[in-house]
Amino acid sequence: MFFHSRSSETLNKTSNVRWFVGLYLTTNGRRLEAGLIGIHGSGSGAPIEVSQGLTVVLPEKIVSQVREINENNGLCFGKDAFLNHVKQEKSTPKHEKTQRLVPKILQEQMLEIQVELVHELLNKSGVAPDSVFAVGVHGPGDLGNFHSDIFWNSAAVASRTGLNMVDGFAEMDRAVSGNGSPLIPLPMWILMHSASRHRLLIDLGQQIRVTFLPSAGHATKEQIQHDILGPCGLLIDPLAAKLSEGEQTFDEGGRLTVQGLLIPELAEFWSDNLVLRDSNSLLAEGIQKAKAKEWSLRDLLCTAVHCIQNKTATFIKEHYEPLLEEVEFFVTGGCQHHGLLMKQLRQELQVQKLQPLGTAQFSCNTFDALCVAVLTYLAVDQIPGNLPHLTHADTTAVLGRFTPGTPQNWLRLLQCMAGVKPAVRTLRSAM
Repeated sequence: MFFHSRSSETLNKTSNVRWFVGLYLTTNGRRLEAGLIGIHGSGSGAPIEVSQGLTVVLPEKIVSQVREINENNGLCFGKDAFLNHVKQEKSTPKHEKTQRLVPKILQEQMLEIQVELVHELLNKSGVAPDSVFAVGVHGPGDLGNFHSDIFWNSAAVASRTGLNMVDGFAEMDRAVSGNGSPLIPLPMWILMHSASRHRLLIDLGQQIRVTFLPSAGHATKEQIQHDILGPCGLLIDPLAAKLSEGEQTFDEGGRLTVQGLLIPELAEFWSDNLVLRDSNSLLAEGIQKAKAKEWSLRDLLCTAVHCIQNKTATFIKEHYEPLLEEVEFFVTGGCQHHGLLMKQLRQELQVQKLQPLGTAQFSCNTFDALCVAVLTYLAVDQIPGNLPHLTHADTTAVLGRFTPGTPQNWLRLLQCMAGVKPAVRTLRSAM
C-alpha cells in the first residue's frame, strides 16, 4: 500500500479535490488543533495535498477538566495499569462516564470553539464548505480515546456546520478486540515517509513517544513502530511551574534546569519507574525525598531532564542501533525547545542534527490534526486505519463512525463511497 504526499504549492486548489478536516484535542487539553488535507483521486495511491492548519488555546476550565479526566482515567497510569483500565472501561456504560465528568456548559463552550475553528480554517484556506467531504475528530490524547463523547458532539457540529462528521476511530478498533490506540502511526507514515530513508520521529510532548517510519521502498505496515516511554512534559513542566511560582508553564530553553545538579539516587529511582508509574506519584515521591534529603527543586528538575534524555536515547540505541546511520531524525513536542535536553540527546545518539518536524513541511502545532484528517480520508475510502501489531486488534479494520451533515453533503459523500471498491476478506479471516 503506497501513498504519495505533495505540498499545497504543487497542486491546484481549483481541480477536483476531496477535502478533509481533522480536529485533535491535545493530550493536556490546552489546545485544539485543526488540519486540512486534499485528496487528488481516490484509493491508497492518491496524492495528498497538505494545506492549512490552525490551533486555538482552550479556556482554563476546559484544560482543568481534561487534566482531571486524564488523572482519573488512565492517561498518567503505567503500562500495566493502563491495560487493566481498558478492561474496566469496556464494562462501564458510556452515558454514565459522560454525565458524571463534564458540566453541560463546558460541553457547549467546547462545541462553539470547534464550530468557529472549522469555519476559520476553511475561510483561511479558501476552500468552500461544500468541497469538504468530512470532518474527523479524535482525542483527547491517543491512549484509548475513552471519553470522546465528552468533548466531541458530532451531531451538534454537523447540525451547525452542515458538514459530515467522522468520530469513533478508537471504538472501531476496540470492536475487533484492539486497545483503540495508537491510531496515529499509520497516518504519520502516510504523511511523512521518505522514498529512500527510514525516519524516526521523537515526540517530546507531555509524554515521550518514539515512532519508526520505514522508507517507502522497503516498507510493510508491520515495520511501523510506535512506543510510549513515559512522561516528559508531565514530569518536568510542573517542576518548572513550581520553581517560577506559576510564571512559567515550562522551562523554555532549559534555563532553570542548568541551575540544578544531577542526583544519582533520584535518577535511578525515576529511571526504574518512568514507564511503570504515573507522573503524579513520581513527582510526589521525588518532592518527598527532596525534603528529607534537602535537595533543591532545581536539582529535581535537572534530574528529571536527565532521566528523560537517558530513557529516550537508551531505547533508541537498543532498538534501532543497526539503522542509526540510515535514519533521519525528527523531533516535535514542547520539550524540543529545551536546549539542554536536545544537546544531551544529540550527544547520546551521536547525531549532528535532530530536525524539527517543521523542516518536513509540517507544523508541529497541527501535525496530529493532519493525521486525524488522514484517518478520516481512510474511513471514506474504506481503507483499514489500524495497525494490529500496535493496537493488538485481531484484524485490520476500517475505522470511523459517520454522522450526516446537510442532505446534499451526505448524498455527495455516499456517492463517493459507493464508487470505492474495498478489499474483500474471506469469511474465515473475518471471524
